[in-house]
Amino acid sequence: MGAAALLVGWCGYLLVERVHHAAELRRDAMAAAVPDVMVISPHAEARQVSLDLPGTIDAWYQAPIYPQVSGYVRMWYKDYGAHVASGDVLAEINTPGLDAQFAQAQADLQSSQAKYDLAVVTAQRWRLMGRSQAVSGQSVSVQDANEKSAAADLEAARHNLDRYAALERFKIIVSPFDGW
Repeated sequence: MGAAALLVGWCGYLLVERVHHAAELRRDAMAAAVPDVMVISPHAEARQVSLDLPGTIDAWYQAPIYPQVSGYVRMWYKDYGAHVASGDVLAEINTPGLDAQFAQAQADLQSSQAKYDLAVVTAQRWRLMGRSQAVSGQSVSVQDANEKSAAADLEAARHNLDRYAALERFKIIVSPFDGW
């Protein structure tokens, strides 16, 4: 008799639990069937909108600046991230090797100029002597060729000096455009 009462009590408990779970499931299903809606009223936005982001913002691509001359930085005028305008001087490069080559090119130009001046004077003298038949035509032609050769050497020295002068301008790094 005690076992039968226990069995009836246990079955009653299971039946009550089943009804309770079915009611709870029905209530959750009804709550999930109704979508949540949030109602907001429109209002005018501020004229200036600010965006505050956590962390830092970096550029997608940063353009590196490579110097055209060898040397070391003598002076920085702008730091990384500073606002610059087009034409602002960013840095100066100390170039002792380039400075020596530029001075050598200047000296070579002066030497070529002196050699050309001497070749011109010599060629003029040989032409005058060639008119009086004091020297052969071959000798006059050689002096004319020497004059042309000295003129070509002088022109080459000028171009070499111009090349080093152009490199000297790269010692100062300027900003090509406005930016940060």
